[in-house]
Amino acid sequence: MKKFFFICVLISALLIAGCVKNETVQSVSDIDSIELTEEVSAQEEEADLKAEVQEIEDAGDDDEVIVEKIENNGGHFVTYNGDAYYRQYQATDFEETGIFGDYGMIGGTTKNIMKISADNATQVAFADMGDGNIFMSQGRMYLNKSGADYYQTVYSVDLNGENEIEHGFGRVNAIDEETGIVIATLADESEKYQLSYINPFTMEVANYDLQNPCSEVIKVENGVIYYLGETEFEEAILGKLKLCSVNVDGTNELLLAETDADLYEFGDRGCIIPCFQIVEGEVIYFSYGAYGGTGNFFQGGRIARVNKDGSDFEICIGSQEEGKDVYETLVEESFLATADGLYYSTIMEEAKTFYVGLKSGEITEAQDFLVQPVDCYFIAEGAICVYENGATQSTIMVPEIPYNSMDIGDEDLTLYTYDVKNMERVGDWFYYEITASELEEEADIGWREGSRRIKTQVFRQIIGSNEAEIMYEY
Repeated sequence: MKKFFFICVLISALLIAGCVKNETVQSVSDIDSIELTEEVSAQEEEADLKAEVQEIEDAGDDDEVIVEKIENNGGHFVTYNGDAYYRQYQATDFEETGIFGDYGMIGGTTKNIMKISADNATQVAFADMGDGNIFMSQGRMYLNKSGADYYQTVYSVDLNGENEIEHGFGRVNAIDEETGIVIATLADESEKYQLSYINPFTMEVANYDLQNPCSEVIKVENGVIYYLGETEFEEAILGKLKLCSVNVDGTNELLLAETDADLYEFGDRGCIIPCFQIVEGEVIYFSYGAYGGTGNFFQGGRIARVNKDGSDFEICIGSQEEGKDVYETLVEESFLATADGLYYSTIMEEAKTFYVGLKSGEITEAQDFLVQPVDCYFIAEGAICVYENGATQSTIMVPEIPYNSMDIGDEDLTLYTYDVKNMERVGDWFYYEITASELEEEADIGWREGSRRIKTQVFRQIIGSNEAEIMYEY
């Protein structure tokens, strides 16, 4: 089945190539002759390839399909057939100081990929020079590694680190759950990044042939890739963007929505989609706007919706109102959509939270509701919580964050600041890390406060329990 997909992609590519017209032809009769010849040629190629596919199917699939159970694929912590994998960092992998508690990664350092087996034994699986998320398909890991210049290369290895293959410069975006196909953004020969795929059986790498070229992958879900299409920079910085989709097998490319260049002129990269949600499998909601300024903060945006087939596109929240400055109508990037309504917050100094009924259009204030995107973890009253599957009642993952486990002489939690990051659910386990920092005036950049990292601890614990296990610290 999987081989059949890639051969079908090849058939499509050949058919498209076969239909390209010779631009040097002058007469109508010549054009008709060439079109007929090319049509026959394309039919012959299609017949040949179909025969080849039939031969493969008759002979049987030589690829050994590995039965896989993967949880949190593409996360920092991933389980593969019962074994947990993660990358273990150390202090020398990060800059000593940073801004807002964010410490840059140092390229070219060696880390260990760790394995926790089903019997709870921990061992080093292999060493690598990468960072970021871990993707798995057909018994291999797909990772990013970098040199001292931090230039990223996509590579794959067996689960013990052997049989390494480099796939090109770029990054892995997702794994399609059904087929195991690896979705990546890779540089072509001209160093332009293209939406690409990697066949997990043959290791073949190919680019998607798109009418709307991809600038950024947003999400891969149920066999569909949702992405930002390329937009002229002069329009992108004014609010214009294209939301597109294409099936993982390369079929059914759609331009779902296209916004106008009427937002504001801001940002070095133009508008993006920071929050994206599909409600009941049919309707897409997304916010859009730009990040900018010396603190790289969200400058306000709008919330829109569109059906998955591209119909009924509309701006739900944040449209320009007559007599008002554009910033008076814009909203924060995060929202939570349900089948009945939408929660969102304004960007004014005294931010307010509102709920709009999707059928009635009635807007009411909802100040007691903490707006967070669906399935994104957040901290509330010392606990780690989440709105699962669009529920408006949060679920508690970690009842009490163990800040006091640091043992750094800050029992009352007043000497240092604490950041909780990389929060991920993997089956019955919840993983997260806590970093303690102190203010470092010499690291300040303008008004932005600098800090120095004191200590980081990485935890896991059974969801809902109060027993936190320190996996490692640095």
